[in-house]
Amino acid sequence: MVTRRQFLGVAGTGVAAMGLWGPRAHKQYSNIKPSPTPIDNPQLPDTADRWPELGKWNLPGDPHCVLPTDEGRCFVGGKIEQGSNGTSYVAFRGTQADTVVHKFNTESSRIESITDLTLVGDSVIALQTIGDTGHRLIRLTRDAQIQSMTKTHWRETPLWDQQLFTRPADDELLLAGVPADSKWNEGLAVVQLTADGTPQWSRTYGNGVNPFNVRYSGQTLAANVQRHTDSGSPTALMVVRGNELLYHRRIPGRKIFDIRLVDDSDGDVVVVGKISDQNPEQGYIARLDKSGDPQWWRTLPEPDQSTTFMSIIESEEGYRIQTIATPESKGPDYSIEMAIDSSGEVQGFQSYPMTVFGGQFGENSVFVTESGDQPQLLQYRDMNRPDAGENE
Repeated sequence: MVTRRQFLGVAGTGVAAMGLWGPRAHKQYSNIKPSPTPIDNPQLPDTADRWPELGKWNLPGDPHCVLPTDEGRCFVGGKIEQGSNGTSYVAFRGTQADTVVHKFNTESSRIESITDLTLVGDSVIALQTIGDTGHRLIRLTRDAQIQSMTKTHWRETPLWDQQLFTRPADDELLLAGVPADSKWNEGLAVVQLTADGTPQWSRTYGNGVNPFNVRYSGQTLAANVQRHTDSGSPTALMVVRGNELLYHRRIPGRKIFDIRLVDDSDGDVVVVGKISDQNPEQGYIARLDKSGDPQWWRTLPEPDQSTTFMSIIESEEGYRIQTIATPESKGPDYSIEMAIDSSGEVQGFQSYPMTVFGGQFGENSVFVTESGDQPQLLQYRDMNRPDAGENE
């Protein structure tokens, strides 16, 4: 499988038209300012009382994605390594602590992981990448019974950095990612699939650039894009809402290292990420309007270690951000949760002796902590109500 580092290092000639970046790329914004208060190295507290535990179980191999459903049930997709290849798997944990693990091999010599999980009606769809031949959609019931397995593709090739999602208004499937063929500058590919995985139509956005870090929330799709395959070239933000390319432009004075987004209730988009032209890299949060203009922009205070932003959700006070922190002392990774108000200012933070590996469903958060050679999954309910009990 092509890694992001390999992808960005492939030689190519894809140069975007200057008009794609737009004259506003050089506009200055007086309301962009840093948050004033630095965060000292946090101490790891006892979190047993703060976050009630809904599930704790050993997972096989390397987990890549997670989908909590309801009543404490949870699906996890990943890969069990076997040399340079491996076996994809989907694990399910039900309400009675019963665990079901399905393993999936293919005819390809390169078996990739289960890379995404999504809900479609009463079914769960798992996305598996199969070498260089495309994808397979695995449909399961809510109690983990296999219903069907269907191969699908985009122009007979797979999409890297892919995400599988459904539109909120109906059950159609959308597959978004980076074309993995010889032309590395074709933009962002989006494919509509029927419920059984049959391609209906496909579109590409931003021809002449190379997307990565594909993210989706609500009706909004976002990706980092570069004009060249050289990883040192300027990075921009592409945002598609519905089937319309809203904007494709640089954020003023910043490079984007990674993104997580929220489809804000007012229609704006809130993005968190890293500013990669600073050393050490600086975190940020920004609220962008429908044209991509920042309504506000704040740098985020960080402890003295590398921090990766994993997820952001709306909350009563504004937003909650989950991160993974890697201490410079090379100790174990842990998580930091930041509370952000509606103007982007940090209101508080809390650290946890565990690492985030998956996203969230509704107001759930999912974490993993290491236990020997196997990670354990811990699911916590409702980030905004630390006193919430199991299935409450």
